[in-house]
Amino acid sequence: MDKETRNGLRNIVVQSRKILEEDLLDQLEGAFGIHRNGTIESEGSLSHLNEEELDARRRAVAAVEHIEGYDIKPKDAVDQFQREVAFTHLNRLCAFKMLERRGLLDETVSRGTNSNGFKVHLAEHREDERLWRTGEEYRAYKHFLFDVCAKLTDEIKVLFDTEHISSHLFPGRKSLEGVLDLINADELADIWESDETIGWIYQYFTPKELRDKARKESAAPRNSYELAFRNQFYTPRYVVQFLTDNTLGRTWYEMRKGDTRLVDQCGYMVRRPMEIFLGLGQALPPEPQDDSDLSQEELLKQPVHILHREKKLPWEIKVLDPASGSGHFLRQLRTGAKDNPTMRHLEALARFFGVSPAYFFDDHLTELPGVEDRPFVASSRHTLREVAMNLIGLSEGSLNAVLQLSCRLREIEGLTCAENQPGVGDGASQASNPGSTTRRKRSVRKKAHP
Repeated sequence: MDKETRNGLRNIVVQSRKILEEDLLDQLEGAFGIHRNGTIESEGSLSHLNEEELDARRRAVAAVEHIEGYDIKPKDAVDQFQREVAFTHLNRLCAFKMLERRGLLDETVSRGTNSNGFKVHLAEHREDERLWRTGEEYRAYKHFLFDVCAKLTDEIKVLFDTEHISSHLFPGRKSLEGVLDLINADELADIWESDETIGWIYQYFTPKELRDKARKESAAPRNSYELAFRNQFYTPRYVVQFLTDNTLGRTWYEMRKGDTRLVDQCGYMVRRPMEIFLGLGQALPPEPQDDSDLSQEELLKQPVHILHREKKLPWEIKVLDPASGSGHFLRQLRTGAKDNPTMRHLEALARFFGVSPAYFFDDHLTELPGVEDRPFVASSRHTLREVAMNLIGLSEGSLNAVLQLSCRLREIEGLTCAENQPGVGDGASQASNPGSTTRRKRSVRKKAHP
């Protein structure tokens, strides 16, 4: 992402933050009796609040008091609280935008209340259609956004959690429309396709004046909140690629003893010209007595022995990113994975062909059939083979549609659906009944937003 684009994104983030923060401060002060100076009114003086609003107010007070527990002044605690809620809302809206552009979510925010996803929602939810027809379009749209969060919360709960206080402090219509206008600006339409965008949003959200003020008052961070924003720096893509190429990439390279296409794909992987891979049980040879007289070029040409690394399947390799931020490292570690079948789909294909899932990764594992048997395994049922192979590359939604149809056909022919057979995970069961998740999440929404 070039500097001009980043500056455009910075302007969007700064303007959006100000809109959301001012809106939330007005809500806290005007409706909930939580004032900017840190004063919190007694609950008895807020007779205008209904039970649901009182519950939201109690959650907000508890959050502010929790922040105060870290020796933060009441005024600063309120300021931090509203900034965190504003940050969550901006992240959600931007995440919707990025998911839309990747084809992972129906149009949700790109045209506001004219978004196709909202129109489908109205067709499926009569109460919200009634609100829309009676002039309460914004309320229906808020319900729609809440439902989208509910459907995503199982996978990314920390951002889309419907029980989080941010779900009970929603920006007003004018503020929401203002932020949507900013993120939908034509001049920055392409940024939502970049995996760097969410990271730069993290970087730009904390006001520069807040960082400057904290550094002026104390040379070192005084609490966990200051520690976070004073040390929050977005890692450029090339640094991420260098680190992932030389961790996960290098691990796979050594497990395969150099026999992998990652040699060409990992452009930042550090390799020596004379690498010697040792076998199982082989020890490192003794180091040379004295190589101090060798030049740098001669040292690089010296043989390097690499200890045997046990082979693992991709899903058996664990990754720990202790400072994940926007998840840029984790995304880079997965680069290319979405172009391949998921583990669940590979397991299904492996069961059909009578092989281990490792068939797709390693020719030398002992549990696989021999090379001479593979043509027979792969062609024993030609029609089924064509069906199975045509599934590769389809989206998750299309695969779930095929799964539902196949289950229905099996039921018609008196056969058991694969979801009821041993070895098939929860994903297949859930896919065969997509309405279950929607209905369950819908009930959560009704409780929070009557």
